[in-house]
Formats: sequence, structure tokens, C-alpha cells
Amino acid sequence: MSKKLKLPFVNNGKPFKLEPWTVAKHEAALKDLGENCSDLSSDEQERQFKFYVIKQGLKSVDDSVTMEDIKNLHPENVVALFEAIYTEGKVDIFFEETASKKK
Repeated sequence: MSKKLKLPFVNNGKPFKLEPWTVAKHEAALKDLGENCSDLSSDEQERQFKFYVIKQGLKSVDDSVTMEDIKNLHPENVVALFEAIYTEGKVDIFFEETASKKK
């Protein structure tokens, strides 16, 4: 179960839940950034990817969120928010070892 988040510029400051981040959203982000940021360095592309993920994640809650809102956050808040959005919907996968028969 995900925790509710609260940001002053999202959902009129009311708590909200994020939608799961999916492979389709991830691929759309990579495609969009590939088309619009191919001239940037890899470090800058990674930075823009994080901002894009945050904007898309928050946009599903409140369409009025701007890139400026996100870029005005504290750097630690950007990292925490990216992680919260990017891992939303993630399930833990465990592999069970099976005993092998000795021959």
C-alpha cells in the first residue's frame, strides 16, 4: 500500500496518492526525451529524465503542475519524489530455490 504524499503546489496542498509507474510510461519518457534532449550530455539527459518522471507522476494527480514547480524544490526533495514516483506500483519479486536431486 502506498503512502499519501503532500506538496503545497499539487492538489491544492491536499494529500494524494500516486498512480503506478509502468513500463509504458518509462518507454514514453525515454522516447520523448530522446527526441527532445539528444543534444544534451548523458548527465544532463539523466537529470531531465528525473524531472520528466516527476512531472508525469504529479500530472496524473494535478494537471497544473509545472516544471518550474519541480525545479524550485530542494534537491533532496527532488530525489525523494523521483524515487517515490518511479517505484510506485513496484512489487517485490522473490525467487524460490528448489532442491536439486543428486544423481
